[in-house]
Amino acid sequence: RCGKKRRAVVMGSGHGFDLPLESLAATFGRIDLVDAVHPLTMRLWARRHRGVSLIDADVTGRNGPRPAFPADTDLIVSLNLVSQLGVAPGIDPAERAALRRSHLAETLSLGSVACVIGDVERRETRRGMGEPEIIRMPWSGGADLPDPAEFREWQWSVAPYGEIAADLAVST
Repeated sequence: RCGKKRRAVVMGSGHGFDLPLESLAATFGRIDLVDAVHPLTMRLWARRHRGVSLIDADVTGRNGPRPAFPADTDLIVSLNLVSQLGVAPGIDPAERAALRRSHLAETLSLGSVACVIGDVERRETRRGMGEPEIIRMPWSGGADLPDPAEFREWQWSVAPYGEIAADLAVST
């Protein structure tokens, strides 16, 4: 959907497990990977690809300045940040909701193609207990989101039976 493919910015790049890194590197002239901490695996991957920059930054601005996004950014991705923002000791629910609204509003207003990836719900299934417990994630917090026809949803297993507890499976 990007008319130009000059720069892609990925906020919350983490380990890159949920990111098609090779495809992005082959498609965009520059890639900025933004995260509070870049794991060694990501640092090594970035060194092997020209045009990839690692930016150590907290997108909330709570722990230093927020990252600035260059004018030539054609794609901006928020990768699994929305449900994680504000999940830290000392942050009350109102501040957490404000951080999430601010992040969504900023991401969607940059004028670039935006891709926001985040948990909509969490499903906890216990063996022998029937239907899973569904916990809706209140991450949108009233932000102005695009037309729901633009949404794509899928389910993935976060922790199969035995990983957290013998009788518990978790998916999002």
